[in-house]
Amino acid sequence: MGNQQVLVLFLKALIAAKKSLGLYPPGSEMATAWVRRLHRSLDGFFQEGMTFPIRVGKDRFHWAGEELLTIEATLEAFRFDLEAHGIVEFSIDSSVEDWELEAFLDLLNQPAESFDSVAGASALLERRKVVHITVREPTGGAGERLEAAEARPEEDELDRLVQAILERTEEHFGALSYDRDRLLGWFHSLTDDGRVDVLYPAVQMLGTMAGGAGDRDVRLRTVTEAVLGLPDATLRPFLTNWLVPLAASDVVAFNLLAQATEDEMGRVARLVPADLLMSLTSELLEFPVEAGKRQRLLEAVTAALERQRQPGLEPGPAEGLAPDDPLFVELREEILAACHPDVLLERSADILLALLFRVDGDEYPAFAVDALEEIMGEALARGRLDLAVNVLKSLSTTTQLGTGWMRDHPRRYALFMRRMAGRTHVSLVAGILRRRAETQQMTLAADYLRAVGREGVEELSGVLAEEGDRRVRARLCQVLAAVGPSVIPALLPRLTDSRWYMVRNVVGILGKIGDESTFLSVVNVLDHAHPRVRLEAVRALGVIGGRMAVAPLIRCLTDADPAVRGAAVRALGALQDEEAVAALHGLVTQPGLGAPDDLTIRHEAINALAAIGTPQARRALSELAGRRVWFWNRVEKRIRDMAAEALRASQHAVAGALRDGDVG
Repeated sequence: MGNQQVLVLFLKALIAAKKSLGLYPPGSEMATAWVRRLHRSLDGFFQEGMTFPIRVGKDRFHWAGEELLTIEATLEAFRFDLEAHGIVEFSIDSSVEDWELEAFLDLLNQPAESFDSVAGASALLERRKVVHITVREPTGGAGERLEAAEARPEEDELDRLVQAILERTEEHFGALSYDRDRLLGWFHSLTDDGRVDVLYPAVQMLGTMAGGAGDRDVRLRTVTEAVLGLPDATLRPFLTNWLVPLAASDVVAFNLLAQATEDEMGRVARLVPADLLMSLTSELLEFPVEAGKRQRLLEAVTAALERQRQPGLEPGPAEGLAPDDPLFVELREEILAACHPDVLLERSADILLALLFRVDGDEYPAFAVDALEEIMGEALARGRLDLAVNVLKSLSTTTQLGTGWMRDHPRRYALFMRRMAGRTHVSLVAGILRRRAETQQMTLAADYLRAVGREGVEELSGVLAEEGDRRVRARLCQVLAAVGPSVIPALLPRLTDSRWYMVRNVVGILGKIGDESTFLSVVNVLDHAHPRVRLEAVRALGVIGGRMAVAPLIRCLTDADPAVRGAAVRALGALQDEEAVAALHGLVTQPGLGAPDDLTIRHEAINALAAIGTPQARRALSELAGRRVWFWNRVEKRIRDMAAEALRASQHAVAGALRDGDVG
C-alpha cells in the first residue's frame, strides 16, 4: 500500500474515533471499544510504513518528505480542526497506550475557544501525563498571540464562510453522483480540451465521497456508468494511464472497476493492453481489500481477457433500459430505499436473530449476540428506539432454543442485558427523550426499561438527577412512572438525595405509580426542609395512602408553607374521611396567620367539609355559618357566608339523595 494511502486511512480512522468518542460518556464501554479499535488500526499502519511527525499545512498534510492535499471535505475539516486547536504538528509513538489515545481524542473534541493560549494543547497533554503523543504549537511570543487573539473574530467569520462553501460544494457533488447524465456532461466539459489527466482527480473525489455514504454502491455505480459513457478517445488513456494501473493500490479505482458489468469489462479489455490487465490480476492478489470483491474482480478481468482471445465467446449487444423508463425508475427507487441505514439495521437485526434462534447446530453463535450489541448502540444513536425494543423482546424468547444452546444462552443473555442497562445505552435512550417528546417514544422508553430491569432504572434515575432541563426531567419522570411498580426498589434510595428537586421528582413518580408499599417512605419525606418536596409528598399521599394518609395530612395543616397547607386540605376533602372534620373546622376558626393565602385556604377547608358530607361535617358547617362576628370584621363575615352557602349545597344534595333512595 502506498504511503499516501496509509496516511489517508490513518487520518480517517482518527476522525471516526474522534467523532464516535464524542457520542459516548468518557470511560464507557462503547468509548473504550472505539479507542481500542483505533489502537489496533494504528498498529497495522505502523507495519505498513506509517511515519511521524505529521505536520499541518495551509491546505495539506506533510510527512516524511511527502504531502497530501486535503481535497476531500472530511480531511480538510480535520486539518482545520487541528489548526483551530493550535496544533501544527503531532507525533504518536508506536508504544502508545489506550488511555493516551483517549486523552488525545478528548483534546480534539474540546472546543477550540476553550484553549486560552497557543500552548494549550501541549499543556493539556502534559497535565494528563501523556508521553507517547506530542503536539507542537505555532512559534511566536506574546505579541504574536495577542495579534492572533485580536484577529480571531474575523478569522472565525472567514472560517464559517469557508465551511459553508465546502458544505455546499459537497452537497452539489453528492447530488451529482446520483445523476448519470449530468455527471457525464461534467466529465465531457473537463476533457473537452484533451486534458484527460484532470479526470481521475474528479473521479477520485466522487468515489471518496461515496465511500462514506450508506448508498455507496449506488453512487459508485453511477460514477462508473458515466465514466464508461465517455468516447473511446478519452476513455482509452484514462483506463490505461489511471484507472487500471491504480486499481491495485487505490481503493476508489478498485471499487469503480469492480462495479463494471460483463459487457463493460469487455469494453475495458478492448481498450486496455492485455499485458496491463494481466499485471493487474497479479497485483490485486497483494491488495488488502475485501476478499470476495477482489475475487469477483479477478474473475471478471480473466473472463474478459479470455473473450478477447476467443472472439466467438464475446456476448452480443443487449438492449438496455432508457434512464426515464418507469421500470428503471421504480427499480432505482427500491434500491435506494433498501440502502437506507435504518433499513439495513433492521435487516441486520433480523438476520442475527434468525441465526440465534433458528439455525440448527451444536455451537452457540455468540458472535450474533456481540453483533446485536453493536446494532443496539447504532439503533439508539439513530433514534430507532422501536428497533431496540423489538430486539430486546425477541431475545427474551428462549423457547425456540435447543437444549444444548440453553447452557450458553442464559449467561450470554444476562451479560447482554447488563450492557443494555449500562449508562452508555441508557444515556442514548435519554438522548432520544431529550430530542423528542412524542407519547410513542416515551412508551417505547418505558418498554426498554422494563426489558433491561432495575440496573437500567437506576442509570436513568442518575441521568434524571443530572439533567438540567426541566422539560426533559418531566419526560423522564413520566417514563419512569409508566414502567410501574418494578421501578420502586431502584427509586426509594433516591429519597435521601441531597438535591431537593431529585427527591421531589422521585416522590412525584411514586405518587403516579400509586403503590401502597411506598406509603411510609413518602410520609418520612413530609419533614423535608424544602417546601416543594413536602408539597409533592402531600399530593402523593392523597393517592397512595387512602385512610392511612388522613393522620399525616392533618399534621400538614400546620405546615409553614401555605401551598403545602392548601394541598393537604384538598387531599383531605378528596378522601372524605370523617376523622379530618375536627382539624378542618379548627383550621377555619383559628385566627388568621397574616398570609395572603389564608382566606383561600380557609375557603378550601369549608369546601372539604362539604365534600366529606357526613352529619358531623354538616354540624361543623352549621356552627361556622351561625357564628356571630363583629360587623367590621369583613373577612370573618365572608367566611361565615361561605360556610352558609356550602351548608345549603350539602343539605340540597342530601335531600336529593333521600328522594332518589340513595341514603338510608
